[in-house]
Amino acid sequence: MSLCDFCRSITLPKLIGPLTDYEADGAAGQTSVEKRRIVHLQYGCDLVKSAQHCPLCAMMEEALFQELPFVQNDLAATQVQPAAAGNHSAAELDKSLTSDSLVLSPKLDPLGCAFPHSATRGVHLSGLTVTGQWKINGNCYPVTGVLRLYTKDNTARPKEVMFGRERLLDSGCEEAFGLVRKWLNACRDEHIECGVTFSGAVLDESIVPELPTRVIDVGSIDGTRPARLFESKGAKARYVALSHCWGSSDRPPLTTARSNLQKHCHEIYWSDIPKTFQDAISIVRQIGLQYVWIDSLCIVQDDQDEWLRESVKMGSIYERAEVTIAASHSPNSWQGLFLPRSASPPTVELPQFFQGEQASTGIFATIRRDKRNDIFPEHGSLSKRAWATQEWLLSRRIIFYTNGQIIWSCKTLTQRETGEKFYSNARNVRWKNVIEQYSDRQLTHLTDRLIALEGLRTELQKKTADTYIYGLWKNSLPDQLLWQVTRKLHESCNPLQLPSWTWVSVPCGVRFVRIDRAKSLCKSIKWEGVGELIISAKLKPIESLKESGESEKHPLTIARDIQKSNAEQTSRLYRYLYSANGENLGWVVFDLWIENLNSVPLFCLALMGTVSRKDEENEERTGTAASAKLREYWILVLERCDNTLSMYKRVGVGKTYGREWWHDTAVQVVKVI
Repeated sequence: MSLCDFCRSITLPKLIGPLTDYEADGAAGQTSVEKRRIVHLQYGCDLVKSAQHCPLCAMMEEALFQELPFVQNDLAATQVQPAAAGNHSAAELDKSLTSDSLVLSPKLDPLGCAFPHSATRGVHLSGLTVTGQWKINGNCYPVTGVLRLYTKDNTARPKEVMFGRERLLDSGCEEAFGLVRKWLNACRDEHIECGVTFSGAVLDESIVPELPTRVIDVGSIDGTRPARLFESKGAKARYVALSHCWGSSDRPPLTTARSNLQKHCHEIYWSDIPKTFQDAISIVRQIGLQYVWIDSLCIVQDDQDEWLRESVKMGSIYERAEVTIAASHSPNSWQGLFLPRSASPPTVELPQFFQGEQASTGIFATIRRDKRNDIFPEHGSLSKRAWATQEWLLSRRIIFYTNGQIIWSCKTLTQRETGEKFYSNARNVRWKNVIEQYSDRQLTHLTDRLIALEGLRTELQKKTADTYIYGLWKNSLPDQLLWQVTRKLHESCNPLQLPSWTWVSVPCGVRFVRIDRAKSLCKSIKWEGVGELIISAKLKPIESLKESGESEKHPLTIARDIQKSNAEQTSRLYRYLYSANGENLGWVVFDLWIENLNSVPLFCLALMGTVSRKDEENEERTGTAASAKLREYWILVLERCDNTLSMYKRVGVGKTYGREWWHDTAVQVVKVI
């Protein structure tokens, strides 16, 4: 099929050329390119008919159709019921698009397209956005689809314009190795930020690092010199690290033990090496390096003392690696890095894109058909592995091998193999975000729940000089005490016998309570001994708990906050908190299921509030009327231990509203174990 007249008329000057006075007046505050909008079809409903004969219109139709589920999700959230979506035919789509104009706009990527080439001053044009209107149940909803633009390497193009790249046919092809080499070299030469470690130390890229205790010597690229385990003994060289899933116990990875250590130092037979390790070795050879660190092979697995020593060094190993290869979507070490890909989506050449005359331009339009689960590292098998948390955060550069693409991620940018910028939260270093991701992930041995964070803890402590104990930082208390579980647990669930106040004590994911503009209400908070937390704060007994809540003062506030918290995912664990006279004070979420809740004496400990302790003392001293205002208090829920007067264990978390309930409550010193 040939392009229609409208699609043949799409040219670079129309997309990024100077604006008319009319266009400029209607797009104040934007760059000259961001202002540009082209009316592609006067009547959007004509698109379906045109798509039957024009391949580019067919792409636009598909791009808009891809967005239909998102429109329906928005409708569902507003309780509007659209027509059934299913798999619409073209005829049905005709009835869904309105007669409003179909508009094209340039899609810009200010960071991504130039890398790994030298950045150019000009326009980085990654694609086109297509904007139309859906009509659902008589209501109109704007929808925007995306077409990607790319060139091939040998395409002649204006120097001031950069485009995306062609999708690779395979992760293990020569073009893929070439792209990895370009990424690595460009990052090393141009990204100053990528030479800074997690602790803030600046690495001189010209200085060759000391190798880990052992690494795999990858041998020669032609295979004449085999791979083997190399004991470095202080030798220096650049190396690569591998982040991978060990897999299930019925098919574990190849490991080094006391019994085969010397054999591995002599040679590791290629036929014995799992496919993921083979592919990693191939990548290391192709990028011109000699060594790769793989945990299962480079640490003697049946030597507990060595394992503990090396686990502390893991943070530094990943941080000082030239790059980390992440087997993102491989569930075990035998599946490999170069995974089978789905067929490439169709492409259409834009013949008049540069000059406005018929020519072979080498500019192509295509559509994304990648699914999030196949592209995003957060959806891969490796993201479920707890050890991957510190491997990803400490690595200065990572190459994620996913089902659909190779993803480059360094401290400066994250980019798909196609050149598009890419958003991922895999490298968010805020501690609460780290713990929320980490706590959901799996460990072969539950006893590693703290050990698997040691590398990260070591590097962060260099930066902050803060005190760390059981997964919490002293200077971030009491904030980091306010966590809640993501699933229902039972009373027996503290397998590691850790203090009740730490998230490590529960064998499941946790989420931190959302806290807005609050300050600590604790007069003091400190650790005593190994696991005792001494807190000086207001303590008050809980008078009544109910499964439902009603409040004349602030019902919407309480309902909204429960919805924003994680409580709705653990509906059997949350309760409404009432005063003795029947006033709804707030809500609590328990860490585990407790039978006969109202028969167990429970207490609220006020940790944080929207008014500081100093402000409250001033109000009490001056007798101001500020107490009538709505105050919010974030609390720990405690249970007294063995009828002692000052020793408690944590059983939950919650929030109360209004200052009156706390007004005459005395500050007490409590010990939480």
